[in-house]
Amino acid sequence: MLLVLGGVPSARAQTWSEWRMDSAGPEGPVLFPVNVSLWPALSTNQRFVGPYVHNLLSLGLVIDHPYLLSGVQAALGGALVETSMRGGQVALGLAAAGSDVTGLQVGGFGAMAQHSLFGLQVSPGLAILGESDTSLFSRVKDFRYRRRSPGSVGLQLGGLGALMTNDGTLEGIQLAGGAAYIRNLQGMQAAGLLAWSETEHTGLQVASFTKARKMRGLQLGLVNVVDELAGVQLGLVNVSRTPRGLRLGLVNWVAGFPSSWEIGANDTVPLQVAWRTGTPGLYSLVGVGLMGLEGPRPSALAGLGTSVAVGARVSFSPELVYTHAWRLAPASTVARVLQVRLPVRWEVREGLWLHVGPTLNAGRFDSSAPGYLPLLKRLDVGGRPVHLWPGLFAGVGFRLPWPRVEQPSFQARSSCPPWPCLA
Repeated sequence: MLLVLGGVPSARAQTWSEWRMDSAGPEGPVLFPVNVSLWPALSTNQRFVGPYVHNLLSLGLVIDHPYLLSGVQAALGGALVETSMRGGQVALGLAAAGSDVTGLQVGGFGAMAQHSLFGLQVSPGLAILGESDTSLFSRVKDFRYRRRSPGSVGLQLGGLGALMTNDGTLEGIQLAGGAAYIRNLQGMQAAGLLAWSETEHTGLQVASFTKARKMRGLQLGLVNVVDELAGVQLGLVNVSRTPRGLRLGLVNWVAGFPSSWEIGANDTVPLQVAWRTGTPGLYSLVGVGLMGLEGPRPSALAGLGTSVAVGARVSFSPELVYTHAWRLAPASTVARVLQVRLPVRWEVREGLWLHVGPTLNAGRFDSSAPGYLPLLKRLDVGGRPVHLWPGLFAGVGFRLPWPRVEQPSFQARSSCPPWPCLA
């Protein structure tokens, strides 16, 4: 390998097999091991060599801007590399490379690689990976020192945000305190506020608000939105445009399956109103009511259920529902009831049905007679009684005539009968 100082192209810079070597651009950068600069115009590179320099160590006070780096670069203001950086790049301000980053890139306000990342990119501000419209680098790109594929492997960490805007796939982890955006990811994406996967995501996505087009894995957040799901959504509100996958939340909205309302009563809650969302294979219930234990008290309920058709208009809908009632007076207690419902539903007409069936209840409160049927068992858990007793449930359900959002590529009900909607 030929390494000659002073005006001779570096053979090492032209023999990295994983970097693309085309004929465009200058014939090759000159190897000049050490560069010291105040800013690019006042640097040893400009003083002794010229603009096309390959440095092994480059140190800058305000801005440092070599052409190619395979070593270490540090600057107080901006550490910039015109093409690719291989090694370590650290700046209190901006750390940026006009092409690939292989190794470690750390920037105080921002870290940017304009093609691919193989290693670690960290910034308390913004971590950016991918093409961007910026005047930091030459408009005429030298593609000889660029990998053929924009695919990346490693960790991207941004305090305010982490962005990957090119069409390559990141195999690794993208983390952000604020927002994280990527097009293709195989791995984990996590952010404090927003995690957005534009095209395809395989792995884990975590944020307060998550959004993905094609998700294969787990979405975990307060609000989860996906177009095509092949995995699990876990959150307070889950939205999906296809019935595939599993959704666990208070509200599970699926295109092609309109929501409905149910008004019912049982021996402990004489009045309750619930909103039902999801598919027949797995739906969620959330609502409010008045609990009759120890006097009428406001209550809230949440639950999950499934519906199995046993006839043209008859279905069996087992449900698991938790009801919580609040105190109305300092002397009253908080009542909690976990209820297994086994109702049979009869569809009177389209959009209107009746349901009735037995229940099995487990409740924690001070009342000695929780229901109308005999008590099965009374347990003492933590100094407070827990009752087990049977009950009855009955109600009516209806669907409001809201416009239905159809599936993007297939008819939901014809391709997904009630139970296989879990697939």
